[in-house]
Amino acid sequence: MLAVPLLALTGHLTLPLLAVALFAVGVLSVFSAAAEQSIIPDLVPRPLLVTANARFGQSGTVAQTSGPAVGGALVSWISAPATLLIAALSHLAAALLMTTVQVQERRTDGPAGSRVLRSIGQGLAFVYRHRTLAPLGISTHIWFIANSAAMTVFALYALRELGLSPVLYGVMLACVGVGVGGLLGAFCAPAAVRRLGEGRTILIGKTITPLAWIGVALVPHAEPWAVVCLAGAKMLYGFSIGFEDPAELGYRQAVTAPSMLGRLNATMRSANRTMAVVGSLLGGVLAGLLGYRVTIWWMILIFAVAVVVVLATPLRTARAPQD
Repeated sequence: MLAVPLLALTGHLTLPLLAVALFAVGVLSVFSAAAEQSIIPDLVPRPLLVTANARFGQSGTVAQTSGPAVGGALVSWISAPATLLIAALSHLAAALLMTTVQVQERRTDGPAGSRVLRSIGQGLAFVYRHRTLAPLGISTHIWFIANSAAMTVFALYALRELGLSPVLYGVMLACVGVGVGGLLGAFCAPAAVRRLGEGRTILIGKTITPLAWIGVALVPHAEPWAVVCLAGAKMLYGFSIGFEDPAELGYRQAVTAPSMLGRLNATMRSANRTMAVVGSLLGGVLAGLLGYRVTIWWMILIFAVAVVVVLATPLRTARAPQD
């Protein structure tokens, strides 16, 4: 990230170099995300995994909600390269903070020095042969396709078809919609898991998502009502994500041995991000062929397929062991 502002300030930044830098950031983010999700069981006891993931989800929601607004203000104030310099330094600060975490990581029982391709194959085999992790992975992949396509269409739908102003759209989405809903969902998730179990909590969260998008598809064109309806639908959508994610992450961490946890998280993240790319392309193509509102209805059907996968498999009643 530091290379981008430095190249820009020296006049050497080109689009290919920017693409290389972004590719490097993307590759490294897979490593860091897999490690972050894998170290949580070493920080908290197993009964608190869902609560820990909920707290991380709440802090992440606040950061993702406020980050774009802060970034936009900084770009207009000190320029884009200087903003990227601050972003790079913030990542360095995060890395320094990580060095202060005192934890005794559990030793894995995997083969020392195993090849990368072999580890990838082990991760794939573990996820997609597992009785409950396989349907969880497949359902989540389907969800990512629908979600990425729907989000690709949503901005155009709100700004062009419904006629919302960009400022009102941004405030509605960040402050009223996903931000508040995500915080509430993460707050409710631990209690839901204790009462219902991870499987039923995941099922409820995935069921709420298409219901929220039905609300988006039925929004009227009149601007005051459109804003209210969109804000309510997006709040429900944010709630579904904040409600389901802690249960899903906590369950994955609880049923996976330490030797496989990093491979599982890398497999799931890589597959989900690939499905997100597919979904973005699908959403753009369908929006051009069918229109925004019809495309959203098709994505609602795909969200429903993700729900059926959970409902038709042992995942629907799964509970993580607490010992």
